[in-house]
Amino acid sequence: RALLAAHGAGRPTVRVTLNCPLAVLYALQSRPDEAHHCLAEAERLAGKLGFAEAEVFLPVFRATVEALLGNGTTALDLLGRADAAARRTGAAGMRTAVALDAA
Repeated sequence: RALLAAHGAGRPTVRVTLNCPLAVLYALQSRPDEAHHCLAEAERLAGKLGFAEAEVFLPVFRATVEALLGNGTTALDLLGRADAAARRTGAAGMRTAVALDAA
């Protein structure tokens, strides 16, 4: 949160980059509202920035959050989305990471 406050103002790329792991930290603390808020902001900003990679990495982070919150089925669905996006965009290395997360 301190990094986000110190470096995120007016810098959407920084906000996308920091909100994803921050969401995971909130999920580890059983704070789903804050976790989902961070992911929603990251998705909104990534969409505005036109990050093609976001189609892969945002569902992976969202899946991690959902798994930590006890929503395994939702997490697996999100990982399936991430894998499909990785296949579509040619991100072969991410497909391996997604498969390991799903396992």
